[in-house]
Amino acid sequence: MLKIDVSVSGKEVIDRTLGFLESDKLFERAEIDSVIAIEDTIKYITDLIQSSRKRPDRGTHKLENAIDLVEGENVRGKIIEMGIGSIAKLTAEAPYYEMIDAGATYITKKDSKPIPLTFFDGSDGFIRFKAGSSHTIVGIDYKMKGFLFLEKQIKDIIKNLENTFFAGLEK
Repeated sequence: MLKIDVSVSGKEVIDRTLGFLESDKLFERAEIDSVIAIEDTIKYITDLIQSSRKRPDRGTHKLENAIDLVEGENVRGKIIEMGIGSIAKLTAEAPYYEMIDAGATYITKKDSKPIPLTFFDGSDGFIRFKAGSSHTIVGIDYKMKGFLFLEKQIKDIIKNLENTFFAGLEK
């Protein structure tokens, strides 16, 4: 959650500052810009996941569909917290989301059916995995990449709001 502490002296300056901060115009602009930034970040993350898929034409995209805008606490009808992805929803709909992000090694529990090698290296033929064989998933670090993408957008939003805020105080 973003918190801003403002320290000023003088009742007139404080009253004018608080009045401008509480104005719907500034709050609505911050809210709209934040929602747009989060939606852009969700698209960035889902595009990153999609482009990293070994089989992009495969029909199910559970992880991409589970990543969405999450609205938090509401004050006076105004959203004050927003996020990307609900842990509960990700766990229910895409329980492997951490493996895709950070990577993992897993052990095959039982002998597999023949799997075409085209899924691995594009060659012809088939492969079987024996029970107890080890496999590695290379993580794509989508959470950190998404965070850095969103961080840049938030800095731009703050700069724009700061310009609006100081322009409003000068009036």
